[in-house]
Formats: sequence, C-alpha cells, structure tokens
Amino acid sequence: MPSVGDGDTTNPPPDCSKVLVTERLAPHHDRKSFTCGRQEVDDFLYHLDPQGPQSYLWDWTYVCVPIAGSPDIIAYYTLAPDPAVLLEIPAEDEVETETIVLKYLGVGVHYQKQGVGEDILLSLMEQIVAASAIHPTVSALMLYALDDRAMQWYLSRDFGFQQVGSGAPYLILPVATMKDALVVNADEANDTNAPENASGQIDQVHSE
Repeated sequence: MPSVGDGDTTNPPPDCSKVLVTERLAPHHDRKSFTCGRQEVDDFLYHLDPQGPQSYLWDWTYVCVPIAGSPDIIAYYTLAPDPAVLLEIPAEDEVETETIVLKYLGVGVHYQKQGVGEDILLSLMEQIVAASAIHPTVSALMLYALDDRAMQWYLSRDFGFQQVGSGAPYLILPVATMKDALVVNADEANDTNAPENASGQIDQVHSE
C-alpha cells in the first residue's frame, strides 16, 4: 500500500533526485527518524521486524540513502516479490510470479518534490523489465493507492498506470507499457543533455 507524499519544506536540502544510493534495509538504518507524512507508511517501516511473521518483507525492503552506509533514510520501498531476486534465478528454472506488488513507497518529507519517487519507479521498472526478459511470466507491477492524492500522483507520472476497475484504488502497469515508458524517458534524458542548437536554446522537455 504505497504512498508518495508531496509535502513542501521551507528550507529543503540540495536536490538528490539524480544521485540515489539504494541499499537493502539493514539494522543500522534509522527507521525511527524517517517520516513521509503518512503515519501508516512510517509505521510499517518502523515496526518491520527481521525476526517477525513478515520477515520476508524485511528482505524485500530497500532504502535510499545520501551516501553508501549512511543511517539516514531519504526514501524506502517494499516489493513482493523482489525482482532483483528473480534476476538471480536461471531462465531454465520455472517462476510462477506474474505480478510484482509495490506494497509501500515513502519519500521523506524533506526530500519530496525532487523527483525521488519518480526515480525509484523508473529503477523498479528497469528491474522488472529485465526480470521479464528472463522469466516471461513476469507481466506487471501492481500497487494499492492509499488515497486520491496518491492515486493521482501515480497516474500523473505518464508511465502508463491503469486503474483496475471503476473507482478501485488498485493500479497496474504492464511490462509492455513499462518498456515504452522507459524508451520515452531515455529520449527525454538525451534531449535534456543535448548540446545547444543553432539558436543557442536547449530543446525543452517535460520534467518533474
């Protein structure tokens, strides 16, 4: 049940959206201090127990930190199952997984509106597409939007999320749609980094 906040801050830290260090959740990460502005999302991370009944979710939870090994959490997300694990399974081994579920996604209040959530989604899409190339049964990413604001955030990313059912809080993103979105994003990134044209203007592209 992911939630991505859009909170504002008076003195936000420097832009970190393009330099994300992602690590598996570990005991040294400061889960207690993390807040994204949504109690349910904060509580899930804080109470996650590597020895508890949902210990497998600890293994499938990742944190984004400012530098490798830092205890400070910029954002976190939990997947079930983890596409990185699927990438390690040989193609000849049968995999029954069809849908990767994004259970939680939270961005710390001081790092919102910097493209962090979008960068995380792009990274996940790349992993899922790669996993589907090895295991064709992997066909989509699914999530549950906590509220209308979260729903609109995902739909406004232009990645191709589709609402499941009329008025339902579930969204799905098929692998085929991910591939198209990744191509468009790569083209936009190339345009952004393109040299100035003859008129001295850099081609304009949409960005968050």
